[in-house]
Amino acid sequence: MHEESGPLLPLKSERGALDAVEAHPRGNREELPGSFMLSLLYWGVYVANGGLVGALGPSLESFERATGLSEAAMGRLVMQNRIAKVIGVGIWTIYMKRFGTRSWLRPHWVIGMAVLCVAISNAVIAHMQNFVVAIRCALIVAGLSYGISDSGTVQLTLYRWNHSDRHQRTAVAVLNMAFTVGALATPILVALSLRLYGHSHLAFDAITVVALIEAVLLPFYSSPNHPANQMTNEQAGGLRPKHGLSRNSQCAIFACLVAMPPSVSRPIVIWRVVSVAGPTKQFRPEYELLTASDPLLSL
Repeated sequence: MHEESGPLLPLKSERGALDAVEAHPRGNREELPGSFMLSLLYWGVYVANGGLVGALGPSLESFERATGLSEAAMGRLVMQNRIAKVIGVGIWTIYMKRFGTRSWLRPHWVIGMAVLCVAISNAVIAHMQNFVVAIRCALIVAGLSYGISDSGTVQLTLYRWNHSDRHQRTAVAVLNMAFTVGALATPILVALSLRLYGHSHLAFDAITVVALIEAVLLPFYSSPNHPANQMTNEQAGGLRPKHGLSRNSQCAIFACLVAMPPSVSRPIVIWRVVSVAGPTKQFRPEYELLTASDPLLSL
């Protein structure tokens, strides 16, 4: 009689390979479905945000003629937009810290709603330039939405390409390039619109179209998870430093720093990374991301 054989056990070499994969989750790369399309959507968010920044400056004279406001009043409107942007970054940071990627309100939904607000705001700016209250409210809402979508997109990009620091740096650099494309294209559209129609609605209409496409398509894609959510408790425990900040909070803070101007973010980064000897290696990947997106930070 043949003895009934027990369950087949993996060979020693196979067990070693499995242990290596489990011990190094960053090396276990999992391709995201529709990854290139998701990259295009992230780029589109930055094109829309850059387009808004690029279109505001050349349109100020047109706004002055339409609203009858002085240059000082227009300057206050732009300042309100920038302050709202900083508040939007804070809103995203609080959302990720309290809820994160495991919330029922997924990050892509939050960014999609923010981009939808960007589209509505730009439509109001384009076609209601005679109403001062409408312009003021639209600029504030656009600033809030800009802050949420800008910091949210860069943070999800860090999560998405967690398997490779090099891919993270490249992805953030491409996001900045997309922002620059939008910031360069809209002044051209403003000049063309002023020449043809006498006002700058053409540039804001273009931003509205791009933002609407983003708002419709982005919620259909699953949001990248924080790397610690895919690890065991022991592995995730290694990501929590002794200095009181979790890895999730660190990524949120550095996403905010990426969204800030270099004059603001550079002193913070230098103080945190250089003057504190302990967490230097821990913060090194994010520091390299910042230096890749802005060479001035490497000084």
